[in-house]
Amino acid sequence: MDDYNNIKTDNWSMRDETLKYLENDLLTLLEVLISFSNDIFRMETVNITKSPTISSLAFRILLTNYLNASEIFQIKGPAHDNMRNAYFGGITEAYHRSCEGEGFAYDVNSSHPASMKQPLPVGSPIYSTDPVLDNYFGIAYAEIETPKDENGKHKEEIMYPPLPFRLPDKSIINPIGNWSGMYFSELLKYVRDYWGYTVKVVYGYKFKAEKILDNFIDTYYNIKSGRDTTTNINRLTAKLLLNCVYGRFGLKMDNGITAIVTPEESLKIQNKYHVKDINPISDKLHWISYNNELSPLFIQDQVAESNCPEEEIRLRHNESAYEVEQSLPIAIAITAYSTIRLFEAIRKLKEKNPDLIIYAVDTDSIHTNKQLPDEMVGDELGQWKLEFVIKEGIYALPKVYYARGYKVKDGIISDKITEIRKGKGVKRGSISREEYMKLLSGENIEKREKRFIIDGSRKVVRHDDVSITLSPTLNKRIPLGNYWTMPLLVINGEIVSDYTPYISDKPFIYPKRKK
Repeated sequence: MDDYNNIKTDNWSMRDETLKYLENDLLTLLEVLISFSNDIFRMETVNITKSPTISSLAFRILLTNYLNASEIFQIKGPAHDNMRNAYFGGITEAYHRSCEGEGFAYDVNSSHPASMKQPLPVGSPIYSTDPVLDNYFGIAYAEIETPKDENGKHKEEIMYPPLPFRLPDKSIINPIGNWSGMYFSELLKYVRDYWGYTVKVVYGYKFKAEKILDNFIDTYYNIKSGRDTTTNINRLTAKLLLNCVYGRFGLKMDNGITAIVTPEESLKIQNKYHVKDINPISDKLHWISYNNELSPLFIQDQVAESNCPEEEIRLRHNESAYEVEQSLPIAIAITAYSTIRLFEAIRKLKEKNPDLIIYAVDTDSIHTNKQLPDEMVGDELGQWKLEFVIKEGIYALPKVYYARGYKVKDGIISDKITEIRKGKGVKRGSISREEYMKLLSGENIEKREKRFIIDGSRKVVRHDDVSITLSPTLNKRIPLGNYWTMPLLVINGEIVSDYTPYISDKPFIYPKRKK
């Protein structure tokens, strides 16, 4: 405080000092970007200025040096909308909400990049009504039924159902019961062969199966893991490129566009496209947000000038508008392979450990009371690694948990006890152990945090306090009194609201793979 009071204020200007700070900040950022640009160009001969995001840069690198663009196929129109129903994110669940003994937290080494090395659906799809699942490699719409017992009831002993189901409100659950849905063919084969599901294909889209991404994945995983030290690319950059390229395959084709343009360019965009928002930055620049969708007035003008039907005008636009290369079937396959990897770990644990407890899963991580088999653990791509030895765990909600125990690095368990405190929608580490216990006992918790808030009406950004309520409600599973949760029951695609689980003494026997 004394140093602050001793600052000379004569001829001192807040405006000048702020501008000086901003200038130095931008110059520093410029140096970082130049260095990054040089590293990428030396490695891949790709200009980063053509790519506004890290994911678009990763995809440009992939297409330029590792992949023939003709190997991937952009699905458009109704087929794209239909297939997108098979595109599921990672599975996040809280199965058993309390760990009072020893537990183990595992993560996968680069789960999605490992999945990208599997056979992927490429080329132009062939629509088919073939009812035989084994004749498909691609996307299939099927009728699903989970295993039943001798009394015709759906077996609750599964406990950890692997197949997701999208409800009408777009939320996703992993239920037992029967329903219909669109899925990657290899995920359907997996749940049929290893979990005893009944799968009846109604129709689908068949693709060629090829491994097309091995070279890219191997190159950047070797850099990320430290095995390749001959390049200028650092390990963090390699990790970003590996993890970001996957999402580009699933990019929505109707994404909005945001740009800073001249007033003349702004006028052209307004005349041609559906504009969502526009703000003049200065006399020479406009900030504009719009959809790549032709405006009705523009279509009318084009019909009058060219004497072409309206549908032809739209068709010509659709053929040229989506220049970004993407492939939804590949994105669907990647996430499905990652789901298979997660539930294969659960299945193998369950086969060897009748008293297995899975506390929680989150896409590429698993918290359990048993150690994974040695053959599944290691440093290779797609293998599991032990991250944390748990002494106490509170799994209040999916993605909201507390764990106390010992970190593990390079296979060595630390002797220093530490805490992990995670909360979806709030700042990491802001929830106390007592608050996790409140959630577990059914109480709401209230948090206040500073957030940047965009005030669209006033065109300003405020930094204000906001109130956040965390509710203990579980929407994806049924909570029981002993901290266990059970999967929801779905019959003919609808959740059975008055369903009360019974707990059978018979362990679920995982079927052997069909020869």
